[in-house]
Amino acid sequence: MTRRLRRTTVVALVASAAMLGGCTSGGPDPDPGTAAPSSAVASSGAGASSPAPDSIAASTGRSASSTAPTSTSLVPLTPDGLQTGPGVEADRITLGLLVDPKLDRGFSAGVRLWQSTINRTTGVCGRRLELRAAEPSGTDAAVADYREIAPATLGLLTLSDSLVQSELAGRFVEDQIPAVTPIGRSADLSPWGPMIVGATADILAINAESYLVQAGIVRPGGELGVLTDGSADAVEELAGLQWFADRSGITLRTFSDPAAADWAGVAAVAVLGGPALTRQALASTGPEVTVVTTLDGFDAAAIDPTWHGRLLVSTPTTALDSDNPVAQAVMTAYTASGGTDPGPLLFAGYASGATWGRLLQQACSQANLTRAGIRAAATDLPPAPADSLLGATDLRALVTDGLPATRVSAVSEADSQAPGGLSALTWLQAAPGISDYVPGA
Repeated sequence: MTRRLRRTTVVALVASAAMLGGCTSGGPDPDPGTAAPSSAVASSGAGASSPAPDSIAASTGRSASSTAPTSTSLVPLTPDGLQTGPGVEADRITLGLLVDPKLDRGFSAGVRLWQSTINRTTGVCGRRLELRAAEPSGTDAAVADYREIAPATLGLLTLSDSLVQSELAGRFVEDQIPAVTPIGRSADLSPWGPMIVGATADILAINAESYLVQAGIVRPGGELGVLTDGSADAVEELAGLQWFADRSGITLRTFSDPAAADWAGVAAVAVLGGPALTRQALASTGPEVTVVTTLDGFDAAAIDPTWHGRLLVSTPTTALDSDNPVAQAVMTAYTASGGTDPGPLLFAGYASGATWGRLLQQACSQANLTRAGIRAAATDLPPAPADSLLGATDLRALVTDGLPATRVSAVSEADSQAPGGLSALTWLQAAPGISDYVPGA
């Protein structure tokens, strides 16, 4: 059985009694409304409103500007000096929700929980928040969905695989539209691309390997098995594993074919691929071998009881059953909203929404609720509180240096009895020396 760690390397997430704010007052609105017109004039409410109650899990992330986007949108100016643009009306701010249904796993529910929290209390800049999602098409028509919802929104919350994310990045540049996502690769940290606010693929791999060492599963000077599908995500994860291995004297034994893999003497195997590859790694190793993967390689609906204590998952937030006070506050709000079947990305959705909350508050205080104003707000925003669900995410590091917005993540174990199929082993933590890590170097 894997040991649960509460080490000094763990980022402490301490919540106060006020953290719930309006969060427990009810759940997401059943009808989040339709999109605002692409150009609207705001009336009252310029300047910063009182802080929105998103401190349960505030977090941020974003990328810097190297391309000069073009935009033909007019920027109305209200009598009190507040600039507004697409997705902003006198009484509402509309954000788009662009999510691959196959990857959702509670992300959208987390975003809507955050939306409800804001709307049932202060709003932002005197306005309600509304979400616009594409009509279900039954296909992976990401670009078509983007065209449907983006024009009438201030910005987006997205969740897609890396290939689609890269495809959409050029459209974000062209339309100068800010987008927040909790997942991605360090290679995608580009000037006007999506703001990746969670741990990137390489960071998740580094922290997972560090956990294996801290827990005594893999010893310095030992070997770590690696099973990879050779995808772009896997290449980045392998680079992260190699960086930590070089610092720890660990040898990586890497295979791409499970049938040809030799795991003799290996105490743990890192799977860089999908659920099928994870199952093959578990089937080809003995009960004494620990297998670790990310959410890409984890299928909560297909957990075998014999995997108990063997299958670990590296995640951008702590698991839903965590005793972390902030996590417990969000779960309390989710239960109060009537939610009964949370997915493992519920916290990631809430944290992505909280990122938007901080950006909107900053943009409102700067009297610029436009897409360019959101980008400017990102450059001025201080790091999120350390007790946020994604840790002290720092947009400025991303904007000025193209570095990951956060370097912390968590490790959980597969558990069919736990909400979302994962049981928490750690709170957020970072590998020793990870501040020295430079992606791609």
